[in-house]
Amino acid sequence: WFRYNTLLGSDIKFTAGWDTQGLPVELQAEKRLGITGGKNGIKEYGVEKLVDECKRLVYEYNKEWVKADEQIGISLDYEKAYWTMHDEYIQREWQVLRRANEKGILGLDYTVIAYCPGCQTSLSHAEVNQRYEEVSDPSMYYAV
Repeated sequence: WFRYNTLLGSDIKFTAGWDTQGLPVELQAEKRLGITGGKNGIKEYGVEKLVDECKRLVYEYNKEWVKADEQIGISLDYEKAYWTMHDEYIQREWQVLRRANEKGILGLDYTVIAYCPGCQTSLSHAEVNQRYEEVSDPSMYYAV
């Protein structure tokens, strides 16, 4: 919808967003803090300390993401960016779920979800598709 209407000439604003509770951020924080042992390791270290590190990481890399976006020509509204750690964002998401439930459009169902035994958590489609593996990409360069 957004891309289609943008191509039609509509002035569509794309809002930036910073996810502080996503698996990639949590894994990076665990790595930086030296946490091992999955959920047990997190409990031993302290959940609040891990959450604080996740927030620090997002703030730390935020400026780099904005700079990279600008360099490759991505235009986002950074002033109205959402941060998943902010209470306003969390409250808004709960309000949306509450309204959906009140309108009867929120339902209970069962589905197959990818699960990571090492992380002891479910995985999003994006995380499953990324596969998180390093690959060799040989290239050949020559002067013209």
